[in-house]
Amino acid sequence: MSDKPKFAMYWAASCGGCEIAVLNIGEKILDVDANFEPVFWPVAMDAKYKDVEEMEDGSILLTLWNGGIRNDENEHLAHLLRKKSQILVAFGSCATEGCIPGLANLSPLSEIFETAFHTVSTDNPDNIYPQPVFQAPEGELTLPTMYPVLKTLAQVVDVDYYMPGCPPESHQIAAVIDLVIQVLGQSRTAAQRLGHRGRKFDRLRRVQTRPQPEIHHRFPSHSGSRPARPGTVHSRAGRALQRPGHPQRM
Repeated sequence: MSDKPKFAMYWAASCGGCEIAVLNIGEKILDVDANFEPVFWPVAMDAKYKDVEEMEDGSILLTLWNGGIRNDENEHLAHLLRKKSQILVAFGSCATEGCIPGLANLSPLSEIFETAFHTVSTDNPDNIYPQPVFQAPEGELTLPTMYPVLKTLAQVVDVDYYMPGCPPESHQIAAVIDLVIQVLGQSRTAAQRLGHRGRKFDRLRRVQTRPQPEIHHRFPSHSGSRPARPGTVHSRAGRALQRPGHPQRM
């Protein structure tokens, strides 16, 4: 196991464009490999949920989460990665405010399934619909359970930073990577001077939970109220990262 800081990225209810945007940073992706150890990135590597469950809490330095929370599997992974990560970033518009998948909140779940599995463009003469549990000859098979509405990541767990965009621009991603690597380098240098290696990532520890004088819903199509307005983190990333406001968890 490498002593490099650990990196994770997860794809929930989204199109996958955020994953492509990360790969579109070109040779900068080599800097990610040089400075981080990817430990959970299902679209790019073979990693199992149990591998993450067995990690120590807070052992992952940085997790980029893209996509909304549409089913119980998404929510389980959100809680798991929040527990294992020092810094959790809502990466892309689906994770920060719902985006295109969130438009499904305008329709009941029954109508969504009817459109997907029983319309003129679907060949389904036996009217077969997905079931959460199915008894097959090989044993019990399960599928994630769909929720009535899609939630943003911040409605389920505490989020440290937002990086908006559909998807985030590749040059913004590259600038954030540069910033994180710069902070890592400064932290390592300081740790070596102080002789306290265990404190080398103090500058990147997650933002502490602050008092919440006012509660806002972050998803207007579900709650009917206006979303909280996050504050901006000024950095070389050109304001690509934003601090969270105080969204209400559902």
